[in-house]
Amino acid sequence: MRLPQSNLRRRLPTVMIGLLLCVGTSPVWAGVHSGEKIYHDQCARCHGVKGEGTEDNYPDPLEGDKSVAQLTSYIHKSMPDDLDTKLPADEAAKVAAYIYDAFYSPEARVRNKPARVELSRLTVRQYQNAVADLVGSFRSPANWGNERGLRGEYSQSRYVGEGKKHFERTDPEVDFDFGDGSPDSKELDAKEFSVRWHGSVYAPDTGDYDFVIRTQHSARLFVNDMETPLVDAWVKSGDDPEHRATIRLLGGRAYPIRLEFSKANQGVNDKDQHKRHPPPKKAFISLSWKRPNHTLSVIPSRDLSVKDSPEVFVVQAHFPPDDRSV
Repeated sequence: MRLPQSNLRRRLPTVMIGLLLCVGTSPVWAGVHSGEKIYHDQCARCHGVKGEGTEDNYPDPLEGDKSVAQLTSYIHKSMPDDLDTKLPADEAAKVAAYIYDAFYSPEARVRNKPARVELSRLTVRQYQNAVADLVGSFRSPANWGNERGLRGEYSQSRYVGEGKKHFERTDPEVDFDFGDGSPDSKELDAKEFSVRWHGSVYAPDTGDYDFVIRTQHSARLFVNDMETPLVDAWVKSGDDPEHRATIRLLGGRAYPIRLEFSKANQGVNDKDQHKRHPPPKKAFISLSWKRPNHTLSVIPSRDLSVKDSPEVFVVQAHFPPDDRSV
């Protein structure tokens, strides 16, 4: 059926616009002169479909750090290198933009080869911390607090925590020379008293720590184990005032600590013997440590807290040195 001439004139602009839109949005038409098509037609035979290279021509992949402008200039002057006629400047620009975004740039290489999830062997430190965190998840969290030092409980008795008189205070560090007196002449008799310091100690480094008590009287120290003393000088012989023991700690964690000290008449607690065998007149006590790769020093207040911490599970087994394999 033929349309009347007048109707054809009226409909012609609409038909032409539709044809132009179809042509403009056609992927075939749009890709004829695209950088991707030009690359596949002119470059892929030597450099590979995805720039991976070819055995016969260019085995190395197309990758580097040149900018798009530098690639454009190089392609325009040199490519294709097996033809006398090189790519025009506009087509070289399209190819350069395509290969830069597709596989040449560092970003494109990362996108095309994303990192793989792999299993790796834990180092000794990673294993120790992982086990400590796993066991620690079943215990209450540590509360380091803001008050530095240890909480001291003073008793008028040879037995720690008992006695007629009792008071508490925070001691920044344990390093006392009571002489022939007492910690507080108004509260305690100098002849017989006991002290319990407790709280937490912070280990700055991972490694073996030497804890040292210096006293001529009875003392015992608990570190990260409130049942078994690390240093037990409660019943001792000899005149050596220094007592030490070593424990391995993980750096960056707080550990429970308790130090018990007793000044009293040595031997059986027989009050009738006090006149004939008076207790020692002098008394001193200090708590020191030797950190890994450090010298012996009194534990400073910055590494002590009055807050009690839960015990930390520290693997004490000796491991071979870490290698550098995956």
